Amino acid sequence: MGSNTGRNLRRCTAPTVAAGAAMAMIGAYATATMGSSEASVPDLGVLPGEHRALPLLGLDQIEPREVGELLAGLSERTALRFLPEDVTAPVPTAAAAPQVRNADKANAVPAGCRPATKLLREDPVKRFNLPGGAWVRIWDTGSKSNPMQETRLVAVRIPKGTLAPSVLTPSSALGALATPASMAAGEKKAVVVINGGVYDTSTKIPTGAVQVGSKPRKADSLGTRAIAIYDGLKSAVVARTGLTGVLSSDKGEIPVAAINWEQLSRQGITAYTRSWNAPKHPAGPRTVVVRGGKVRAVLSKAAGTRRPASGETFLTAPRGTTFAKALQALRVGDKVSLTTAVASVREDHSDRPELDVPSAVLGVSAALVRYGHVTAPCSARDNQLRPRSALAWTADGDMLVVAIAGRAISGGTRFGGASAYGWGQYLKQLGAVSAVNLDGGGSTALLVRRTPGGKLERLDRSDKDAQRPVANALAFKTD
Repeated sequence: MGSNTGRNLRRCTAPTVAAGAAMAMIGAYATATMGSSEASVPDLGVLPGEHRALPLLGLDQIEPREVGELLAGLSERTALRFLPEDVTAPVPTAAAAPQVRNADKANAVPAGCRPATKLLREDPVKRFNLPGGAWVRIWDTGSKSNPMQETRLVAVRIPKGTLAPSVLTPSSALGALATPASMAAGEKKAVVVINGGVYDTSTKIPTGAVQVGSKPRKADSLGTRAIAIYDGLKSAVVARTGLTGVLSSDKGEIPVAAINWEQLSRQGITAYTRSWNAPKHPAGPRTVVVRGGKVRAVLSKAAGTRRPASGETFLTAPRGTTFAKALQALRVGDKVSLTTAVASVREDHSDRPELDVPSAVLGVSAALVRYGHVTAPCSARDNQLRPRSALAWTADGDMLVVAIAGRAISGGTRFGGASAYGWGQYLKQLGAVSAVNLDGGGSTALLVRRTPGGKLERLDRSDKDAQRPVANALAFKTD
């Protein structure tokens, strides 16, 4: 398809986004299939509010809908429950407290789930304050005859509106790794630092969305659970994020459905940039190379898998899709414009209010506590006692930065700590009504500064224990 086909290619009118004007021109391409990165996507057909018609492909125009409504279509890939068509609840600010739903409901431990111990029924072994108004509590069982029963839990409470959260990365390259301490070494205002989200151990690339500043480094339109950060409000919220994007040329428009993702999207074209810091990435039969607003080259599949050079963007799509056919319309020398943004809706409110454009986004995996109830999984792997870390929110909007660790080591792997479900129970006992899991195991590391600009001190384990290099970290800073 292209100018030599003689077809009339049409453009679309993009929706208006109430809380994110920067997303307005690209919102029509958001998809309703939001959900957990752990679950596969069932074949649902065309969902209410979902857009599959594309102007470039000459299909019938469909009236666009609000990005927030599209993203709110599914709360979970495994729970197909749609919201009402007319969502009229007032939109809370990003700093509002998480919502508690059915708080008096019974909380029996599901069959097969390994529960928390009675650790938090004891008084903390240590308490102290931190700069900026945060404070620390530490529980520790001390030595036990069975090392698997030795547990240390560290909870830092950050009152709403005090310390400002931010995402730390070793560089703009997604595959770069560094320890949380080294990432925070130059951040002298960072009072609390904890490891970030899960990353792929083979490519070293984070498995979830990443945005630092105004441009997404990694995202897809199917959406992932993420922490959305707002610098001006000194706040972070748990959100569902989805990429919205469009590639425009004089031949029409094509939706951009993923950027620097592990798999090619089937909802649109996938873009790869220099931030993809691995030797190869997926590619379709044809890859269009864009640099400086023009098509500079067209590569075959094998050549299209290499890492883009500085300033290059590779655009590709799976074989046999309408998006791969649409890319065939582009020729070397064509002028193009590529726009991407991350749209978000708030996950800890049942009406899924749309969020304003965040300062940063960090993809995370499981939701441990939702609406005041523990929702952590209980598979055989999840039931292992392992070191774990989390970010949580109380009913009054305070943030909790929490880590748990044990001292048992088997085959070089550290065990002891909590099961996934038990971890959710501990967080709820600490006052969490919403909580998300960060990376765990050997990646767990929670550090603080007791004085402004002072030395970073590790609390979950000894300062002498080596920290594992990770893909990113969260820092909470004073003014």
